[in-house]
Amino acid sequence: MNSLNCNLLHRSCFLKWLLALVLAIGFSSTFAQSPRNFDHLTTGFPLTGIHASTQCESCHKNGVFLGTPRACATCHVKGAIQAESNVVRPANHFQTPLPCGSCHTTSTFAGARFDHIGVAPTACASCHNSVVQPGKPFGHIVTEVTCSQCHTTKAWLPATGMDHSKFTDATNCTRCHNGVSAVGKIASHIPTANNCASCHATTGWMPSKWTHSQMAVANQCSVCHTGTYSHTDGKPADHIPYQRVTGVASANCDTCHKNAVVGVALASLSWSPGRLHSNVTIAAQCATCHLSNPNSYSVTGKPTDGVHATVTGNCESCHVSTSVWLGVKPNHSLFNASTNCITCHNGSAAPGQNVGHMPTALNCETCHSPTAAGWKPSKWNHTQMPAVNQCASCHTGGFPPADGKPASHIPYASLAGANNCDSCHRGGYTSWYPGRLHSNITVTGACETCHVPTTFGLTVKPSTPIHSGVTSGCESCHTTTSWFGAKPNHAAYTAATTCSTCHDGTSAPGKNASHFPTSANCLTCHSATALTWKPATNWSHPTTMAGQCSTCHSGAFPPADGKTANHIPYQTLAGNAIASANCDTCHTAPGYVSWNPGRFHANATVTNQCANCHLTTAYGVTGKSTTPIHTGVTGNCESCHTSTSTWFGAKPDHTTYTTATTCTTCHNGTSATGKNGTHFPTTVNCGSCHAPAQSNWKPANWNHTQMPVVAQCATCHTGTYLPADGKSSTHIPYTGLAGAANCDSCHKGGYTTWKPGQLHANISVATQCVTCHQNSTGSSYAVTTKPFSGPSAAVHVSVTGNCESCHRTTTSWASSMPNHASFTSVTDCLACHGPGGSSGVGKSANHMATSANCVTCHSAQAAAWRPSTWKHNQGVAVTGTCTTCHNGTIAIGKPTLHISTTGTANCDTCHASPINVTTPLWKPTTWNHTQMPVTNSCSTCHDGGHAPADGKTANHVPYSVLASATNCDSCHKGGYGAWNPGRVHANLTVAAQCETCHLTTAYGATGKPATAIHASVTGNCESCHSSTTTWLGAKPNHNTYTAATVCTTCHNGTTATGKNGTHFPTTANCVSCHSATLTVWKPSSWNHTQLPVANQCATCHTGGYTPADGKTANHVPYQSLTGVVISNCDTCHKGGYLSWRPGQFHLNVSVLTQCATCHLTTAYGVTGKPATATHSTVTGNCESCHKSTASWLTITYAHAPANAVGTGTCDTCHNGTTAKGKTSTHIPIPVGVKCDACHTSQSSFVNPVTSHAAVVAATCKSCHSGAYLSEGMRAGGALGKPANHIPEAQLLNGAAMDCKVCHTTSVFTSAANWTTLTNKTTLHNGSLGNGSGWCKACHVTGTAYLGNMTRMALAHRGGTSVKTDCSQSGCHRPIGSTGTSWSKWN
Repeated sequence: MNSLNCNLLHRSCFLKWLLALVLAIGFSSTFAQSPRNFDHLTTGFPLTGIHASTQCESCHKNGVFLGTPRACATCHVKGAIQAESNVVRPANHFQTPLPCGSCHTTSTFAGARFDHIGVAPTACASCHNSVVQPGKPFGHIVTEVTCSQCHTTKAWLPATGMDHSKFTDATNCTRCHNGVSAVGKIASHIPTANNCASCHATTGWMPSKWTHSQMAVANQCSVCHTGTYSHTDGKPADHIPYQRVTGVASANCDTCHKNAVVGVALASLSWSPGRLHSNVTIAAQCATCHLSNPNSYSVTGKPTDGVHATVTGNCESCHVSTSVWLGVKPNHSLFNASTNCITCHNGSAAPGQNVGHMPTALNCETCHSPTAAGWKPSKWNHTQMPAVNQCASCHTGGFPPADGKPASHIPYASLAGANNCDSCHRGGYTSWYPGRLHSNITVTGACETCHVPTTFGLTVKPSTPIHSGVTSGCESCHTTTSWFGAKPNHAAYTAATTCSTCHDGTSAPGKNASHFPTSANCLTCHSATALTWKPATNWSHPTTMAGQCSTCHSGAFPPADGKTANHIPYQTLAGNAIASANCDTCHTAPGYVSWNPGRFHANATVTNQCANCHLTTAYGVTGKSTTPIHTGVTGNCESCHTSTSTWFGAKPDHTTYTTATTCTTCHNGTSATGKNGTHFPTTVNCGSCHAPAQSNWKPANWNHTQMPVVAQCATCHTGTYLPADGKSSTHIPYTGLAGAANCDSCHKGGYTTWKPGQLHANISVATQCVTCHQNSTGSSYAVTTKPFSGPSAAVHVSVTGNCESCHRTTTSWASSMPNHASFTSVTDCLACHGPGGSSGVGKSANHMATSANCVTCHSAQAAAWRPSTWKHNQGVAVTGTCTTCHNGTIAIGKPTLHISTTGTANCDTCHASPINVTTPLWKPTTWNHTQMPVTNSCSTCHDGGHAPADGKTANHVPYSVLASATNCDSCHKGGYGAWNPGRVHANLTVAAQCETCHLTTAYGATGKPATAIHASVTGNCESCHSSTTTWLGAKPNHNTYTAATVCTTCHNGTTATGKNGTHFPTTANCVSCHSATLTVWKPSSWNHTQLPVANQCATCHTGGYTPADGKTANHVPYQSLTGVVISNCDTCHKGGYLSWRPGQFHLNVSVLTQCATCHLTTAYGVTGKPATATHSTVTGNCESCHKSTASWLTITYAHAPANAVGTGTCDTCHNGTTAKGKTSTHIPIPVGVKCDACHTSQSSFVNPVTSHAAVVAATCKSCHSGAYLSEGMRAGGALGKPANHIPEAQLLNGAAMDCKVCHTTSVFTSAANWTTLTNKTTLHNGSLGNGSGWCKACHVTGTAYLGNMTRMALAHRGGTSVKTDCSQSGCHRPIGSTGTSWSKWN
């Protein structure tokens, strides 16, 4: 124990004795002991925590120390005298027999940690009742079980002890799991009123055990499987639209999808594929699903063939079974040759003859099999109809496979004998090619018809000049047997022949444009024989051509070349004979075989005008050089260049020039090179230094004697006139010195040893030293300057001149200073180094305040002036006075980051004293928060500006608005060693202003969530969040809301979530459709009864308010119908709200015009105009023909009187383009016969009355060939000859006979007329048997041809010889042989 404590102990004993004495004599005076420096441990009550800084008088009232109670409750219970100004136990403190210290500490009353050991599990609510301590939060599940059932005393959350094991399917899960008290059903949960436990286990919420058995699901699939509810898929986008099919619209998913089994786990189910036709009977409306191709619904669509092109419905008319859909077609097996194929195969109902079918009136079965499988290939073999001389009727190229003549076919039509294809093509029908024109037809002229153009693939006239103008008359030279090689015979031509008579460029090729000009006959050079015409072999440049070269050699007559582009311009030499010379003046090589090179100067004398050629190198000759002396020369070359043989090196002769010659006359920089820009200034003639001979012009012989140079050095030596150098950039500024006249004032070494110059050796300088020696650190003049470092630097700091006051001589400049060697500690340093001292160097402005002589600390020797020997003990009191010097000016003071100290605290309160120590102990400090009061003063230092005392972080909560948060230690209770974390709500009561911290997460506290209801919240959090301990999950209680509650007061999209952007427009209150209970908000209970909807459908059903669907993209454009009033969707859609489609337009709206608005195309899912010729150009006015929307296909067209029957104008429209024309099976009509000759009624157009009078000019066979059995009024059409008709081909010319040869030609009013035949003689047509018509063809036994002719066997007369024909028997002769009427065989 130190001496202080000993004294205190003795004093305490004395006071106790004195107090006992006073009491003994009855004195009641109370003595108070001073608490200063009192050790409270001696009382058995240590002062810790807040007690350590509490004033003594707070507990020891009225100076009474002894007997002060020690129990916490004595001071910290309201009403006790000691409780005044103390923190007291709150009124709602829970009741407990435990002492305060069991939960609270002396550091802070708040944040007490209650030890729940020993607390009965059922006793939680006795404290946690939301009054004494926080109780169950808002929204806590309704339960009667004790808290300890779920919560533990170690951690309130998470609560994990809820025992669901006793819950059954009958337990009402939603009592807690309502989305408020506990998690409820998610928004995408399937709609069901079943209890949660039906599917979810109490031990594990997911996965559920849904097996479709928990509720009735039969015919209810679509309630959940809409695609809206999690885990339940809806119909795919390409699901078939079964709702449109009458009788199936009310079906549900399980009508077709049969694989789902109730009671089986979801993972084992197989939803797809559904089987519609296996489960639903559909006999109509197939087009609803099967119309499109590629199909939108992943089912078989109608094929893209012609027969289906215009089909828009009624599939079932052909496709009679849903199980055998493909390959269905009309049954052709019953069809025969009499079937009128074009009834269907007319190009509309079914494929008709394609555009490439050959023209024929025959019925299809004539060539094609009526069985569809054998339709192609046809059995056409050119026997079904006459083909001789008719080839071109089919072989036009328009009826494949009947090929036509190619584009390059010869134009035979102009040849009289070429009637048809088979005139030349004789190979029959199987070997068409090749045709032989000249082998079958004699051609003696007009060869040019085929052989002049190149388009027919024949030999054509060649592209020779002699043929260039030939357009006819080929046969004058050529024959059909020897076409090639035809030409005039040149063999007899001689040199006297005038070739140009033919070879004039027109009749035959003449001289080409590049032939040289000559009037000589061709044979002068060329051979008369065509084979040796080229090249011309006997051209020899006769001597008569001398001086004529340029006539041909102009470059225009190859192969005679002309002058090159860069030939010298010799013609420009005025007055010189060479200007008019010819090529061979210079090009003199003999024989014209070595043209180049020509020698100009060797053959022509030229004494002037050299510049014409030599001014440039463009002519391939020497040009003027690029030297300065030639720069402006444009002529007169010969003034210097005196010879054409020695051109180079020509120059004026300088050999006679002397020093008296004025060089600049020429060398002035213009006429010849002058002095360059760096030549030093002089008026001396060039020859003074330079030799006049050009060969030794450089280097010059300058030696400083050619002109006066004394005191003139700077004239040239400026640095500009190399090689004369100038003074360097570090040359001293001598110009201020009177005696320094020029360079040679100092530089005395002559012209060869210029450096170094000696200033002080040649010039006396007694003043102005600073001119050279006063400079910044690192002198630029390379001379000694005043020192800027070292011991003498300080004394020179302010020196700006008068160097010579100390420095007496220029020879011993350095180290010049006052002599301090004799100075002692009694020397008055301040005489010089004080204020006003002669040296000017004194104590610095920040020298510590002292009157001691300098040598007290500093050495009297200048060399040892610094550092000083200051040790804080030189007679100056320093304890407690640190700041006298350490104020930041005299000596280092507190740094700017030093904490703010109060009172009389001095530096050595925390920092060690440096007295008598050589190593300071200034840092680190001994600061431990005891040197000065710090309670409620933390922020004085901990503001972030006094490191290492950290301040509050950038995201510190803004506690300053809280009245009870006086300073940092209001929340941070961990002491100085454990600063963080601070607990606001554990230490401060906050009932409002929550938004100060919680509006954002910037302060590390829970911020408002990014939900719609919080979007515009800027305050008043506590209106919903009523507790700081149960912050999350707070929301308004909607349980009491009713239909009268105005939901939009909050749910306006700002305060709370409002209607989303796709909500349909309505002013009805939300609860009209939605439940006021949060957990069942969706789906709504909308059923079209909550507000008037009649005639209002389009308000919601725009497609913008899902799930209210809008018009489809192909909805009929009813809005475009002028004058048609359709008020709203329900004008047509009458099926109610559950079966929206299909709408019935024409059943509900009267439309008489504007049909084309919808029916011009099939884009709107309605009947469009068919792809027939008559409709191809129709763009409107449908109602002009289609009179009723109920019977659209019944067309009534009113013919104007001008087009009535009998006017002969039917084919004006009925031509197959404007309106329907004749069918492909119509009987052939003679030219000029009109439709109304037979079709006498517009109302029964398809039942014509055949008028044979109109067609009498035609042959019977043209119609009655069996090809037109469907034509005509009578059944069977235009009958052909029956199968048992006699073979008239056996008669003489029978194949060419027409029916009327035998049958009557009277008007055919009945079948009887037809069978009335002419006389038998005419019938036999002069046939005499013996090959010209065998009798036996009709008369032999066994034949069954029509007629009552006699039939006998060839051997009917017996005998051994059987004749080949009746006419060969020798017994019978044909009728007519005797010239008498027939009665019997004779």
